[in-house]
Amino acid sequence: EEALLRVDSSTPVMSTLLILNNYAVLNLEHNNAEKALDLLNPAAVLPLEDETPLGEVYRNFGRTYDLLKQDNEALVWWEKAFPLLARMYGPQHERTIYAENRIKELC
Repeated sequence: EEALLRVDSSTPVMSTLLILNNYAVLNLEHNNAEKALDLLNPAAVLPLEDETPLGEVYRNFGRTYDLLKQDNEALVWWEKAFPLLARMYGPQHERTIYAENRIKELC
């Protein structure tokens, strides 16, 4: 499941977000959840004018905590990701629907 972030990387903050998120995804794909968290944590606190791109970062937090079988923590991040994914991709996009379904499953 690919979760690479593709956003405007013309600013240093967006470039940093892109790099941190995408390296986290590579670590997730190799089941290295701890390293993914090490990369996602600084990405989540970057100063952004528009938080919409954080939807993918939050989604990857959810995926990471799913991998770690930490349902309560996963739910927190899926709930944060859902509205941003809906804004980024629309309500019928597979990533938005998946996030909504994960929230229902974890509640």
